[in-house]
Amino acid sequence: MPRLALLATALIAALAAPIWTGCDDRITAVVGTDRAFTLYGVLTPEADTQWVRVFPIQPTLAPGSPDPLQARVTSADLSTGETRVWTGTTLTDPRGRVGYFYWAPFRVRYGHTYRLSVEQPEGAGSHVTVPVPPRTEIVQHSLSTRSSVILTLAVPGAPRLNRLELTYRIKFGLGEGTELTVPVAYGDRLVQRDGAWLIPIDLTADYVHIRDLLRTTLRFDPSFGVVLQYLSVRFMVTNAAWDPPGGTFDPDVLVQPEMMSNVENGFGFVGAGYRLSRSWLPDSAATVRAGFRWPDGVTATSATPRLAPGDSGG
Repeated sequence: MPRLALLATALIAALAAPIWTGCDDRITAVVGTDRAFTLYGVLTPEADTQWVRVFPIQPTLAPGSPDPLQARVTSADLSTGETRVWTGTTLTDPRGRVGYFYWAPFRVRYGHTYRLSVEQPEGAGSHVTVPVPPRTEIVQHSLSTRSSVILTLAVPGAPRLNRLELTYRIKFGLGEGTELTVPVAYGDRLVQRDGAWLIPIDLTADYVHIRDLLRTTLRFDPSFGVVLQYLSVRFMVTNAAWDPPGGTFDPDVLVQPEMMSNVENGFGFVGAGYRLSRSWLPDSAATVRAGFRWPDGVTATSATPRLAPGDSGG
C-alpha cells in the first residue's frame, strides 16, 4: 500500500494538481441532484497503475469516513474490448481528510479510448469516456532568420497541449555560479495548423529579455555575452476535452464540479495525457544571429536536439 500511495501522490502532483485538489474548503456543495458520483482523475500511459478519485454526491465534497465507499469501478478498453475491475482504497491527506480512490494495475495505450464506470450497489452510476492521445514527438518545423530568429517546433497529431513551459539554459561568465535556467512565458503563443501544434520561439526577443534580466539582477559582463547551452520545451499532451475555462488552470475554478465536467450522470473530470519534453540547440549561425554566444566545445553547425535531465523525445 505505501507504494500505491506514492504512485497516487506522484500522479496528483505531476499530472493534474489543480484537478486532484478537489477536496477543498472552497468547493460549493452539490445539492438537489440525483446524479451518482463526482470523479476526478487522469489516465496516462506513463504509469503502470491508473487512479481515479471518487466522491459520493452529498451536501459536501469532503468525505471524512475511513469506511470503504460502496461502489464498483470498472473500465473497458473500447479499442480492444478488454475490461478490468478496479480496487478501492482510502488515503488520508496531511490535514486528516479522507479520500476515496480506486486503482487498477495496467498501462493505458496511446490512441485507445476507455470507458470508466462507477456504480452503486443498487445500480445507479456515473460514467465517462476518455480517449488517450496518440503518441507523438517534438520536431523542428522551420527556422527563419529574416528579421528575428524564429525557431518553430511542431507536435504533430496531438489533440491538445497544456502547461507549456519554455526555459533557456545559459552561461553568462566564467567560474561557479554563472549558469542559469531562465523561464520564458509561451503558453499563449501556440498555433494549431494542418494537424499539428506549432510553437514559434523568438530567439532574438528572448535573448534581449534574458540579457536585460541579467543586467538588472546579476553581475553581468557584456564582453563575455550570453552563451546558449540549450533551450527546453515541456508540456502535457492531453485529450481535446482537457480544455479549462478561459484556457487557464485556475484551482478556484476547476474545483467547482460543473465548471469542467465530462462525466455522465455525475460531476468532475477524468482526462488523459502524458508529459513530453525536448531540449534543443539551434544551429550556430542562427544562435549567434539571435545575439547569443555559441557554446565552446560544440562542433555541430546544424539544429541539434540535445538531451537534458527529464527529456522525453516521444
